[in-house]
Amino acid sequence: MVRKKLNIDSELLSEIIVAGMQEKKAEDIIRLDLRDVKGAVTDFFVICTGNSDTQVQAISDSVQDFTRKQIEERVWNSEGYKTGQWILLDYVNVVAHVFLRENRSFYGLEDLWGDAPAKRFEALITINWPKTEKTAKDKKDSKAKPTAPNAEKIKKDKKAAPEKKVKAEKVVKEKKEKKEKVEKAPKALKTPKAPKEEKEKKEKKASKSPKK
Repeated sequence: MVRKKLNIDSELLSEIIVAGMQEKKAEDIIRLDLRDVKGAVTDFFVICTGNSDTQVQAISDSVQDFTRKQIEERVWNSEGYKTGQWILLDYVNVVAHVFLRENRSFYGLEDLWGDAPAKRFEALITINWPKTEKTAKDKKDSKAKPTAPNAEKIKKDKKAAPEKKVKAEKVVKEKKEKKEKVEKAPKALKTPKAPKEEKEKKEKKASKSPKK
């Protein structure tokens, strides 16, 4: 099987491997940077220790689980899983070594690659995910999103709300009173007689009155 370089940042991959080791309480985690070391066939070694063959296997499983779930990357080749003494996980760009304590001391990988810069991971690692540039669509969407309202404006609106409510109720009440007044007006007032009808009535009355 031909070893092919993976299309992923090797430093990021090494950090995810470290996180997988820490998940199962691996000890003495160290990363060797081999990128500038002559004759190296990978970018990083990540080495750790387990206290039993069961823990060594569990650490190995956790590393593979993390790389698969976080970046959808599967191990290219693995060795030593059955014995649980020294499990090697080859990701091409990065190679993870999970040792039993006595085996790690015996093989001494750190000494063999003593020219490589080493970094120890004692605290839980924070993975440095690469920053991705926003696409034109993302930028457009972010501009379209309404900004959060100003806190001072919200405070003023809350304060003015009761006054607005009272004013609205007053307007409704005035309209109601005006409507009632209009409806009652025809009943209270007498409809005046037309001037022509009044004149005809007077003339009719005068014609009926006896002549002297």
